[in-house]
Amino acid sequence: MASIDAGIRYLASDIVKKLLETDVYQHDFMEDISTMIVTSLTGRPFKVKPKDIDEHLLLFKTKLGSVKIDSIIENRLNHNVSLVIHALGLPCECEGLLRLCTIYTLNFGLNALIDQHLSMYDDLSYMVAETLDITPFDLEQFTRELSSSGLFNEPTSNFLDILQIPRNIAISLVTRDASSFKELLKDCFEVLGSSPLLLNDFPYIKLDDLGLLLNATIKSRTCGVNILLYGESGTGKTELSKLLTSNSALIAVKAKGDDFNSSRDELNININAAHLRLQYHGLLQSLFQNEPNSVLLIDECEDIYYEYLSGSKISKERLHQTLTSNPVPTIWITNHIEHIPESCIRRFLYVLEIPKPPKNIKAEILAKPLKGLKISSEFKTALGQIDALAPAHVDNAANVAKAIGFKGKAAEHCIEQHIEQTLSACGYSTNKAQYQAEIAFDKRFINLQGDVNSINELIKNVQHFYGVRGLLLGPPGTGKTALVNYLAESLEQELITVKCSDVLGKYVGESEKNIAKIFKEARINNAIILLDEVDSLLCSRQSLTNQYETQLVNELLTQIDQCEQTIFAATNFSERLDKAVMRRFDFKLNLDYLTHQQSQKLYQEVVGNLSKKYREELSLLTKLTPGDFAIVARRNRLSKKALTDEQNILLLTEENNRKTQNQNIGFIHS
Repeated sequence: MASIDAGIRYLASDIVKKLLETDVYQHDFMEDISTMIVTSLTGRPFKVKPKDIDEHLLLFKTKLGSVKIDSIIENRLNHNVSLVIHALGLPCECEGLLRLCTIYTLNFGLNALIDQHLSMYDDLSYMVAETLDITPFDLEQFTRELSSSGLFNEPTSNFLDILQIPRNIAISLVTRDASSFKELLKDCFEVLGSSPLLLNDFPYIKLDDLGLLLNATIKSRTCGVNILLYGESGTGKTELSKLLTSNSALIAVKAKGDDFNSSRDELNININAAHLRLQYHGLLQSLFQNEPNSVLLIDECEDIYYEYLSGSKISKERLHQTLTSNPVPTIWITNHIEHIPESCIRRFLYVLEIPKPPKNIKAEILAKPLKGLKISSEFKTALGQIDALAPAHVDNAANVAKAIGFKGKAAEHCIEQHIEQTLSACGYSTNKAQYQAEIAFDKRFINLQGDVNSINELIKNVQHFYGVRGLLLGPPGTGKTALVNYLAESLEQELITVKCSDVLGKYVGESEKNIAKIFKEARINNAIILLDEVDSLLCSRQSLTNQYETQLVNELLTQIDQCEQTIFAATNFSERLDKAVMRRFDFKLNLDYLTHQQSQKLYQEVVGNLSKKYREELSLLTKLTPGDFAIVARRNRLSKKALTDEQNILLLTEENNRKTQNQNIGFIHS
């Protein structure tokens, strides 16, 4: 890089000499030129102290003339600049201006001399035009043409606005022996390979129209074709883009920083990578507009729009122009649709949400990288249950197992550890909380009353009628949650259990979004929904004092109305429910306390035979539930030795009596 710096110094010194020799130049500021500027231009410090300004100027010119010429760098720059100008379809007279921009970008001395000193001249444009051997009018015209080429952010007629070009491009112009403009920009883009997936892996997304649209617009080279794919991370948006463009070249615009030779990339604090990526997008439009069957891809595009929303560098007009004038079709991908303003969304030709795949399809997709590792089907199925798990995670884990040479159980253990550590680092868990019952569900111990008088009849209704809605009422512990879990298992359908904590968000409108997201997930996965303790979500609106609480109830009622999935709601406090809730459910099912016969039989199942004396005591307990017997089962499991019948009956009596006590409300009376 040192030899390149020396070559650039010669080119910069040559430009400064020509500027100083122009007719309009006045050297009044010579005394103000810092040693740093002279050193950057010549590679040597300026130690002498001239007698006057004229001698100062003479010594400065002598220093500039002493810089050794580097014909290799000069010839390479001239060749590459010519490639760029030709590729962008610009007049060859623009080459001198682009050379000046390149040298200005790479040499601090020239940069500082113009910015700190020459920019104060009213006649600077005449000086620059004379240096480039063109007229001031030509300078203005060439500036306008060059600034509209995609190399720069905005079209302009002021040459000072375009002197600074992306540093990585400037470095390419002086370091690469290129044979095409594409070689000069190869670090701005990446041609993506094929996807290991198939379009059949996305049966839950309607893709026919989008596929036909892309094929038609690619062939016709229609201007302003932009596709927006949005959804949560790991839903397969990039892989789907590859599949949709399988007959074309899909070219990703890189999020590279200002220096291709620097490891800083987009983390460079001096340059906004989102801003540069939008600039690279414009450049690549120019590069590939004459190449058939090419499509550009901007992944994680929300950073570009976030810069617009935060008022940093990117203007609304520029975004809109980008979405209406691009000759090469572009697919934009985002995980955060909320960062893209509505004015931009409506300028996309096609907008498509990519939701999470259903669990069974996700398991099939995740299993593809595991081929050859002899992984069990149970393990593959379990992977599909991990919400945050993406194909890339499994692919990396599988590569680790393959590199070590693991197969079978050893590979499973390796993959499991790798995935757990990766997701943990991202703040996710591989363990999904599931309903766990202390005693196995048995429909014989459900005292079901109401519109449906048997569990078998309930299962038939759910099987044969789409979108059944059932409201489960009754005291705690009567088996409402257990019944719905049993139904889902019997019907081999996924169950999504919704609790208050799953819904409530700390920001205005967040709770409503969470509800919509839950119902959408149920639709995609054809899942049964259980609104557990629904009174906490659908309490009477007459008792609410805050507007956001009322909006939450309204949103949930609307989602229930529109939902085509089977929905169950369970509550221990039906009197707290909003009046509009009851009419939204087809069945109102009351799960009552156990009958005398059910209690006797359940005791025998959980503990064992009961003596006649304690059978009579058990028969007096009329408010027992399967949940009470679960307490007995748990206490016996935790005890070093089995409890006696007397101890078991005492536990049940305590639970029974808690439900029969009359509690004073308000003041306590003695």
